[in-house]
Amino acid sequence: MPTWGHLEYIDHGADVKVHGTSITGYLREGPDGTDSRPTGTRLICGKARTNLNDDVVDFFVRVRDAGEPGDMDQFDITLLQGVVPFYTTFIPSGPHLLSGGNIQLHTLSTTTFNFNCPGV
Repeated sequence: MPTWGHLEYIDHGADVKVHGTSITGYLREGPDGTDSRPTGTRLICGKARTNLNDDVVDFFVRVRDAGEPGDMDQFDITLLQGVVPFYTTFIPSGPHLLSGGNIQLHTLSTTTFNFNCPGV
């Protein structure tokens, strides 16, 4: 079953720009794969182009909608060349909270879509 979505990510501090070209995997995180609504966490992977090289790379994103107004929403990304990470925002102390904006997740008719992400 095809899924939809799009990724545009910019890290101004590290001068990293990511333009997603396809979504290849989607998973609702949670003990039964059906995280709580309307909030929840998704694991998403796909293919992207970056300003760091000319190759298509894989990305893995963990995103959490913690409800309104969005000041507790979380977003982390890892970029991989093959199975080797070369850029990540994941840190041992925990997920990154958004410094602005608001994540809003939408329901799909499935909890998993082809979740076979490289390096994950």
